[in-house]
Amino acid sequence: MTNTNQQALKPGEIKLDYIPVDWPLTPLGPNKDPYVAGWQKKPFSPQEIEEEILGGRCKAVGLLGGPVYNHPYGFVWVDVDGPTVYQLIEELSELPFEQALPQTLTILSGKEGRERKLYKLSRDQHKQFIRNKYTWHSEGPKEKLEILWKRHQGVLMGLHPETSGYFTAPDQGFEWIENLPEFPDWLLNAIVQKNVKQGVPAKETTRIIGPSFAINAEISLERDMQLALEAMWGMPPEATDDYDIWITVGQSLHSLDESLLDHWDEWSRQSDKYRDGECQRRWLSFSKGGGRSVGSIVHVAKENGWKPSENHKAMNVDDAMLDHVSKLLNELEDDLGLDKTETVESQRQAPTNSRQRRTDFAEKQGKNQKTRNPSSDVITGILLQDYKGNLRYSQAHGAFFMYEYQRKGLWSQLSEYEVKGDIKGRLDAIKEGLLHSGYSMNLISDLMEQLRISTIFDDWYESNDYLLFMNGILKVDTRELLPFNREMYITQQLPYDYDPYATCESIIKWLKSTQHDSWGRVQVLRAWLRAVLLSHSDIQKFVEIVGPGKSGKSTYSNLAHALVGDDNAMISSLEHLEKNRFETANLYKKKLLLFNDVERYGGSVSVLKAITGRDLIRNERKFQAGSQKPFKFNGLVMITANEPIQTTDPTSGLARRRLTIPFDQPFTGSSAEQRTLIDMDDRGHPFGEFAALLPGLVNWVLDMTEAEMREYLMETNDKVDFFAKHHKEQILKSNQILDWMQHCVVFDPGISTPVGLAKHAPGGVSNLYINWDKWLYASYCEFSRGSNSNILGRSRFKSLLMDVCVHQLKLNVYQFKN
Repeated sequence: MTNTNQQALKPGEIKLDYIPVDWPLTPLGPNKDPYVAGWQKKPFSPQEIEEEILGGRCKAVGLLGGPVYNHPYGFVWVDVDGPTVYQLIEELSELPFEQALPQTLTILSGKEGRERKLYKLSRDQHKQFIRNKYTWHSEGPKEKLEILWKRHQGVLMGLHPETSGYFTAPDQGFEWIENLPEFPDWLLNAIVQKNVKQGVPAKETTRIIGPSFAINAEISLERDMQLALEAMWGMPPEATDDYDIWITVGQSLHSLDESLLDHWDEWSRQSDKYRDGECQRRWLSFSKGGGRSVGSIVHVAKENGWKPSENHKAMNVDDAMLDHVSKLLNELEDDLGLDKTETVESQRQAPTNSRQRRTDFAEKQGKNQKTRNPSSDVITGILLQDYKGNLRYSQAHGAFFMYEYQRKGLWSQLSEYEVKGDIKGRLDAIKEGLLHSGYSMNLISDLMEQLRISTIFDDWYESNDYLLFMNGILKVDTRELLPFNREMYITQQLPYDYDPYATCESIIKWLKSTQHDSWGRVQVLRAWLRAVLLSHSDIQKFVEIVGPGKSGKSTYSNLAHALVGDDNAMISSLEHLEKNRFETANLYKKKLLLFNDVERYGGSVSVLKAITGRDLIRNERKFQAGSQKPFKFNGLVMITANEPIQTTDPTSGLARRRLTIPFDQPFTGSSAEQRTLIDMDDRGHPFGEFAALLPGLVNWVLDMTEAEMREYLMETNDKVDFFAKHHKEQILKSNQILDWMQHCVVFDPGISTPVGLAKHAPGGVSNLYINWDKWLYASYCEFSRGSNSNILGRSRFKSLLMDVCVHQLKLNVYQFKN
């Protein structure tokens, strides 16, 4: 997995489509604090979070810990809060950090040594969590490892009050949500040991009886913690100067729960004797015993003038009671026809006579009838007139498109937020004259659904006869620049102007320098850029740019990326493409698929073969019910790597699609001479010396004819002598069977050779297999063992050997049984 996949988050980004619909969420305010009353028991769905965001209240999104609805698991957050915690984890687990806390969805805030990891806990282990939070303190001040369970949340995405926002760690984005790892065993054992050390928290059970209900309420550790903190802060500041009081408070809080260190430290700061880190040092020395408890701190506080509030007696109302009372109040309000936003004062002033109440209710209903909003279908009709045909819904994309929403001449794809925001803006414009009663988010969602089924359209432009630039539409064959035309339904735009007089001499000179001044090799690079620009997927090739560091691989890749524009390109990884079933949907209507700096890969490439071979691929999108029509990828694939990729597919199907181009001239100048030729910023805008030359690059690649392009890309070995020799070297590196044949096999027409078996030779001989010099399979196994390569099974070996001989080497070879 790599962080370039589409399920990574940049700082501050909120992408609700990454979150499963059944995850329990809570909206957070600007200080990463939950602001919904009773949020621990009121999980939000992604749609409800979206409404909070549009309302301006929600600045970040939190995920609740604890059991997840009816799923057989729960969510546990592991919070690393400080650089010294990494050493603490390694000491507790006796493992390296990477093994102690395996890769999973990991959220960073941008602060050093701070990260939060999400794991799942099977239902049979829930009983071990007798506390909702577990804490281990490390050497650093206020640095600790925290395990968050029920009644706690962890931030998934959004703004951070002190940094640029939350984001995912490299290779640990939302691609992990499909297969969250289990909560580490060593950490579960540490929790069990802490339970033994701290004991089971005391619980108080009481029974609440009302006129029509009776509820058993269970009050646990939280009440004692609140009582202890109230007692501590109820003492005068001078109490912090008394050592006996100070140490009693610390030991009592430690005995109650180890997560209370920060509260003790904050209280201790009132003393002139306060020393930074002293509370933590003492805290780590405390043991479970000593006779200190919540009663100790209450007793000391009373002696120092604190009078306990009677409010704690009212804490015997738990969430079940609150939910029940809330339901009763809602039913009462519905019966009376009252607005839920009415104040208590207005309710006190309401008429008490039942007849008067009914009269007022009828009058209120009559007024509402006069000011009732039009039905949603009527409002939809008004919006359609306002859009004037500039809004379309694409089923294949699963998204709305709007003409000239972002740029002139372009049908731009809109996110769900953008659509709702646009609808809201148009409703605000007609609100005064049409929507007398205002409107809710439910109306916006309803209108969006009606617009969706009213504007279905999928006849988007797909040919390569025209290219949309910032200043018009170019007819490729005549180089004529035409005015913008909405009815062409073009969804791809090159993000720069077309200039028929522009040149790019600097780019050409640089390309020649990377290819040892070989014009033939430069022409291959030029042909590839032309194919990318015009989406010539019919050539059924993918390019592999291979070379050492600082050789220009990334510059050429960035050049192709900038040529088509960031909106028309996609970056992924081979592993993500092969294993994520939703990844192929992101390729729809893209010109270029990039795999940058690919590390050694030895897996399957079946999806890569499908997209480069113009096969139909799935268009499955997350959270969208129903299957979309499969499509063919009309773009091209480009890979950059330090060495040719190794795969499990040595067949001709991959070999014939592969075009490996070496960049073997690394930069040898000083750091002062090094400069940025072209790169892309975080917003997808190109910068560097070549950025201004893109219009000239378009002219240069279009000056090459289509026939020349096809010759250089499809008959490369015949067209350029260098590639004939280079291709032979590359296939030997990437194809194990060809490598064996190069070293061990001689082609002699008319001669037959048994495939044979791989039987181990008896002891005392130098070879590993008998008949290794007579049987093909034994010879192959002997060679593979000697070269430290994996050995194929006999059946697969025979099948691949025939493929190599007949389809790749074009030899007159056939198989028979004697």
